[in-house]
Amino acid sequence: MYIKNQHYDVPQYESKKFKLLPKGHYKASLVDLEEKQGNYGDYICIKWEIQTPSEYKGRILWDNFAVNADDKVKREKALANFLILVDAFIGKGQDFNDNNWQQMLNKEAELVVGIWKKDDDHSVNSIYQRIPLSNNFGKVLLDQAKGLSPTLQSDIEALNDDIPF
Repeated sequence: MYIKNQHYDVPQYESKKFKLLPKGHYKASLVDLEEKQGNYGDYICIKWEIQTPSEYKGRILWDNFAVNADDKVKREKALANFLILVDAFIGKGQDFNDNNWQQMLNKEAELVVGIWKKDDDHSVNSIYQRIPLSNNFGKVLLDQAKGLSPTLQSDIEALNDDIPF
């Protein structure tokens, strides 16, 4: 709808610029999750709050999952990455819906953060990997990401040592 000659005042906000987080691993809590509408399809936006290292505690990173993107490859990648979090935080095989998304709040993950250069004048932090800390497999992945475990196979065997076969 077009309304001619409408005038309104836009409040002025002082921009608070933060330095980019250095590349690295950060422990973070999922503090908000919402579905949003975008130019290229609806997406899920996760708000992470950094817990450690302590000098960055309280800093916020936003993580967008283009689960309804027009581009099939982008959509499938976003959905796969999001479902890893759902499986870890809510339970494997559980549907993500309006009734259970709140179970994901305050769950922790190790974020592998890098810097993405959008253009010559603008760089942003980007989350390259999310490793849920709510289960043993997430901890195995975290050790792998930090180079502490020699092989994923030996870690999986260690996790399954109670299985009688």
